Amino acid sequence: MVDVSELLPHDWRTDIKKCVDQASVKSVLRGGEAGSLEPPGTEIHYRLIDGEAVTAKLPWLRALYEGAFVRLAEGASGRPLEIDSSRRSAVNINILPAGGGGYEWHCDTNPVTAVLFLTSHADGQGGTLEMIGRERHVWRIQPLAGYVAFFDARNCPHRVIPASTPRISAPMNFYIRGEGRVRPSGLDDRLYQ
Repeated sequence: MVDVSELLPHDWRTDIKKCVDQASVKSVLRGGEAGSLEPPGTEIHYRLIDGEAVTAKLPWLRALYEGAFVRLAEGASGRPLEIDSSRRSAVNINILPAGGGGYEWHCDTNPVTAVLFLTSHADGQGGTLEMIGRERHVWRIQPLAGYVAFFDARNCPHRVIPASTPRISAPMNFYIRGEGRVRPSGLDDRLYQ
C-alpha cells in the first residue's frame, strides 16, 4: 500500500460524498458470471459510480488515474502500463453498504488493479481486501482512506469482507502497454448497467 493522501485535493472527502449522494446507482454482481468464482445464484448488492460519472464529477481522480497512479502502478508491477481505453470501466467508485455488503471471490480481466481506499476500516470492522497469492497464501489489506493498493488482478483471486460501516473505494484498471484491453463480451454491460 502507498500513502497518496498528499496527491488528493484538500476537500476530496467532500467531493466523494457529494458524488456518492448524486451519482451512485444500484448494482448487483451475480455468481457464475465471467470472472466470478462464486456459485450461480450468489447476489451481491452495492452502489456504483461508473467511469463516465467519475470523469465528469471528479476530474481530479481521473487526472490522477492517467498520471500519478499509472506511474505508481508501473513501479509496483515492474511493467510498462497503459490506462483502460474505456472511460466507463477505467476508474470507478464502489460503495458497499454496512452490514452485509462484500465482494465475492473473483479475478479481474486486467493484469494490474489499483484500489484507492476512500474510507478507513479498523481491524475487526470488515472491509478487508483479501487476496490469494502464491502457494495459496492469503494476504489481507485493511482499508485506510488515502492509501492505494496495487496487485495482479488477473492471476490473484480477491474479495472484500463485509464491513460494519459503508466501504467506499475506487478501483482502477491498468493494462500492459501494447497488449491492449481484453474483456469478455458483455462484461461491461453487466457491471455498468
